[in-house]
Amino acid sequence: MQMLSNDDLNLKDMTDEELAAAWDLWFSLAQTTNDSGPPYTHGVFVNVDDRSPSS
Repeated sequence: MQMLSNDDLNLKDMTDEELAAAWDLWFSLAQTTNDSGPPYTHGVFVNVDDRSPSS
């Protein structure tokens, strides 16, 4: 099942304004869902779940 139309996938023909708006929307959605992601489980971030900024 295709979720995006061919127009949605055609990045090379988007204007700078359309591309900026698409990026801003994606970034906003990513930030909104960031806290619901699981904690890191590998690498240098093992067992780190402190989501508050350091003072």
